[in-house]
Amino acid sequence: MKALSLSGGVTCAVLRERMTRAPVVQFDTLRRCVDLCQWLAVDINFNLIKASFESTSRFARLLDVDVTVAGRQAYLRFGIETGDAMGMNMVSKGTERALATLSEQFTDMHVVSLSGNLCSDKKATAVNWVKGRGRSVVCEAVLDSSVVQTVLKTTVEALVHLNVSKNLVGALSFYVLSGIDLQQ
Repeated sequence: MKALSLSGGVTCAVLRERMTRAPVVQFDTLRRCVDLCQWLAVDINFNLIKASFESTSRFARLLDVDVTVAGRQAYLRFGIETGDAMGMNMVSKGTERALATLSEQFTDMHVVSLSGNLCSDKKATAVNWVKGRGRSVVCEAVLDSSVVQTVLKTTVEALVHLNVSKNLVGALSFYVLSGIDLQQ
């Protein structure tokens, strides 16, 4: 912290905030999964689901629903703004209401589970890296070389070598998805 403070601090920005819930539903045919995808792609239909979802909360705002089809199952990844709350209870409640509304349109749809694991909570997954979940934040800090020497007791060159050795070569060699560590 001292090195960062002496070098002018850290600049951070929140790029995106969203929570997700991804129920899995099943149909008797693949065609019906495709029908669901196409139905949700129509604005008036999405807005019906959005209104249904948002009727359950003063704060939750449905941003989108991404559909992934796997055979006769469809995974509906709801993307939601939850205000200042983490919001899994409000997200689950809204998702249940949206599924009830969808069931009126697709009477042959069977809800397998409120969470089909595509929401990927408590897991390091590519879908969360690409599409986001929670808050997506970027930060930047530029350390003065004199601060690196006096406070961190090393050199810029040594830090670069450590980063390449551990975080590029080491982590990638073992397919580390997150948790990069600069400790020596």
